[in-house]
Amino acid sequence: MRAKIIGICAILLGLTFTSCERGSNFPDKPFLEYRSYRLVDANVDDSLPIQHAVVTLYFTDGDGDIGLDPNSQQFNFFAQVFEKADTGGYVYAYDWPGRLTDLSDPGQQNKALEGLIYYKVGVSEVVGDSTYFEFELVDDAGNSSGIIDSEVIYLDF
Repeated sequence: MRAKIIGICAILLGLTFTSCERGSNFPDKPFLEYRSYRLVDANVDDSLPIQHAVVTLYFTDGDGDIGLDPNSQQFNFFAQVFEKADTGGYVYAYDWPGRLTDLSDPGQQNKALEGLIYYKVGVSEVVGDSTYFEFELVDDAGNSSGIIDSEVIYLDF
């Protein structure tokens, strides 16, 4: 079941470019920043009919080498889900990785990328009333954005 959900996750990864202007100057290493989340109850979204969070992340990449071949079986976007433990802290629950397909535009002179990623993370398996996520983006050269955290998300469906 998780493998099926992970496969769906790759399809559900939505991306909106906010800028690909000439002259954008970002580091070649990807940058990732958590922005916000929205909870979606089960059976509301046909593309992911379980309880999930739609997380908004801002990203940049100076050399534009983000994205996998559509036939690739690798992941380049990593999410880990944490759930509240009985002790009050948070413990690792499960992975929710995804694939970004090639984002480069061959016709552009400036390859820099900047935009928003809308990523759906299933939370129906989370035990307890709250969770948080860790995210990491890896470009084609293997450069990592580093791991970033979301805020604590209260599962009040």
